[in-house]
Formats: sequence, structure tokens, C-alpha cells
Amino acid sequence: MSVLSSKDRITQLKKRFYHEILPRLRDREPRLQGNTLFGPSPPNLLIGSFGYPRVYAGPMVSLDNPVSDYSRLYGRSYSEIVKTFVMSVRGKRSVQVRNNSRLIERMQEVALSYKTIDVEVDVKNRPTYTPEFNEDSIPYGYTTYLRDLRIAENPKVPRIVYSRLDDDLRASEFMYEMYEHGLDVYYISRLLTTGLLGRKPERKLVPTKWSITATDDILAKENMRVIREYPEIDRYYVYENEFLHNRFYILFLPGRWEYEQFEAWPEGSEWNNPSWGFNHEYEPYRGRTRYAELQAGGYYAARLPVTEHLRRLRRQARVIVFREIDQEYAIPVGVWQVRENVRHALMTGPTLTTDNLGEVFVYLDNRLKSGLSRYVRVSRILGQKRLFEG
Repeated sequence: MSVLSSKDRITQLKKRFYHEILPRLRDREPRLQGNTLFGPSPPNLLIGSFGYPRVYAGPMVSLDNPVSDYSRLYGRSYSEIVKTFVMSVRGKRSVQVRNNSRLIERMQEVALSYKTIDVEVDVKNRPTYTPEFNEDSIPYGYTTYLRDLRIAENPKVPRIVYSRLDDDLRASEFMYEMYEHGLDVYYISRLLTTGLLGRKPERKLVPTKWSITATDDILAKENMRVIREYPEIDRYYVYENEFLHNRFYILFLPGRWEYEQFEAWPEGSEWNNPSWGFNHEYEPYRGRTRYAELQAGGYYAARLPVTEHLRRLRRQARVIVFREIDQEYAIPVGVWQVRENVRHALMTGPTLTTDNLGEVFVYLDNRLKSGLSRYVRVSRILGQKRLFEG
């Protein structure tokens, strides 16, 4: 198999996208009234990272069925999910991240709503259909430069946010308070993205993909602080789930909290080359101090639901996540699918419960496409001597 550079691989994915999906979507072009686009805006505003601290920021306007909570996409077909994302217009304007203009204030009002709201977007040019996608952010379809934004209805703001937003709280403190009140990670990360969190003098826009990872990380660390006080599990558990051609096996082992995660691209996959074919991240009991560069947002998106599950069980454990990505996953749709894949695996319940580690090894070896041995050679947990004693 020829080795593809990351740039060549993205080009190959774009060709597949244009040939297979684009012809079916072009009949839904945005309709403008003069220079104004009117429609429902899912509160998922996009703040770019290129050129930071000067970035492109703006709302999304849906041309089809808007989604305000990505967890609701779970169970839909791959093509339907891609269509949901690309049938949208991204309005953007270049702004400094420390910005308190009226445009940013209106963007913040959109983000505060936990439901989709209608907006009017004044644009500089007719939206152009230039789909963009990469490994760790959602795809989108049309793009236009933004002049102004008006909100056509009042945002629906959760009571806890309405009452506490003006308090001078640290971002992490308020994020965890919202989380404990049942607000989801998607909503919390939006508030961080649009500069609504943190001590008032420190508030600023945060690139969307940074805020998603930061939210997963901050909430998981607080969960880990709690679960380190719990007793250890006393058996082995395997959970599994497959969605959007991503297959997850999650192994819980007795012991103090440790976590590691593997990503693998099976033989013949478009993703499979020396840079992307197989990688591994690990953190010890006290946590990691460096960013998980090999897996980026996918690492943190999987770790959060694992810590949520252990909090529900009131137990701690060593945990290994195996992620296998099939070649059919040609168009990345964002790390939300990692989070929802793992959540549904853990909600469904274990497919194997045993006191016998050998049984676990046989079970996983029969299910992992590349077998278990390559993982054991690299694993910091499976390679620990105490696993094989007795």
C-alpha cells in the first residue's frame, strides 16, 4: 500500500466527498433577501484558531434540520449526519479574541440559548459552497463574510446560568457547577468558546476546537479527583460499541485509577499510513501533564464518559480504550462521535464480566481486527507484571 501524506489523504477524502455527496446537496442553496440570510441558528458558533489571537468568528445558520446538541445525532445514518452539518452557512468575521463589540454580544446571546433560535445575518457576499473538514472538528458547507447579526427571538437560558453568569467565578468552577446541574458538555463548551466564562477581566473568545477539548479535560479532572477516593473494582469488565464505522472496546481492570487509549486504522484503510496507523496515549494515577498530541481531542472526548461511569459506580479502576476506525469513515464529523460512542458502550452494560484475565485476553483477541498482541507490546497497563502473576 502506498504511503499518503496527511495533505494527500485530505485531498483524497475531498475527492470522495465531492463525487459521492456534493451532487445531492447543491439543490439547497441559501436564499437571501437582499443581503440578509434568515434562518434557525443552532447555538454552535464557530471560532477559528488560525491567526490567533485574531480569528474568524461567527454563527452557523442551518438550511435543513438544526441540531443544538450533538448527542441527538447518535443513531442516525452516516450520510444523514454529514448532510446535517454541510447543509449550513458559516458566517464569519475577523475579530480579536478580546472583543466586546455588539456583534460578539449577540453571538454570546445565541450561545446562551439551549435551543435553536432564529437569526438574521447580513452578509458581504453570496454564500459559497466550499465544504471543509478535518479530523477534530465538524464539517460545514457554505461560507460567507459577516456584516452584522440580529436575533429574531429571545434565547432560552438555563436558570443556573442566568443567575450565576455575572458572578466573578473561575471558568473551571462555573463549568463544573453547570455540569453538576445537568447541563451537557456541548452547552458548556459553547459558553467557553464565546468568552462568557472566567474572571471578568480575563474573558475572551476561545477557538471552538480548543474549548471542546478544554471542557472535556476540566470536567474529567474533577471527576478523577472524586473517583480516586473510591474503592477499586474487583473484576474485569469489557464494554463495546460501534457507530459511524468507529468501533470501541473499553476494558476496566482492578487497581488504582490509570488510563490509556489506543487508536488503530485497519489494513487497507484510507487512514492507514505510518503516521496514522496506530497510536497510544497513557496517563498514570496522578494524571498527565502534557497534551495528548497523538490523539488530540479524541483522547479527552473518550476519557470524560469513562470518568462519568466510574462516578456512577462509585469505584476506581484502570481503564483501557481501544478505538478501531474502518475505512468507511472517510469524512470526519468531529470528536463528539467519540464521546457518544463511549457513552453508549458504558450505558449498554458490559459484554464480558469475569474474574479471569486470560478470558479477557481471548475475548479481545477475537474481536480486535489486528489482534491483541500489538496492543500488549505497547500498553503500560497490560504490560504491568502484576497482571500475569498468580
